[in-house]
Amino acid sequence: MDDLYALVYVSEAVSPFTEVELDTLLEVSRAYNRRVGVTGFLAYEDPVAEERPGTFVQRIEGPRDAVRDVFEQRILPATRHTNVEVKMEGAIRQRTFGDWTMAFQRRAVDDPEGFDHLVDRLGPPPA
Repeated sequence: MDDLYALVYVSEAVSPFTEVELDTLLEVSRAYNRRVGVTGFLAYEDPVAEERPGTFVQRIEGPRDAVRDVFEQRILPATRHTNVEVKMEGAIRQRTFGDWTMAFQRRAVDDPEGFDHLVDRLGPPPA
């Protein structure tokens, strides 16, 4: 069995995402992740006025090489977001989102919890 690995990052959308754009992003990501054995979670927070057009938080997990490839070949070069900041990465004992090729949560800006603690709730830290 390949060593399991997880990576969590946050980034800023270049422009606000519509429901259709989010659905398309999820459909493409889920199909690709299924092919390469990656699971995970994507969260999108709606825009905050003119300050920023939206925020993404994502955890990807699976075999180390597959996770690194998805991050380096698909996520980093994507032009739909900027200011990608890795918050956590490393070996894990088990998947947190093993049944999800890409779980999804959308948050409104008036949600009192926001994304302040989301990264902490995305599962155990690397082993």
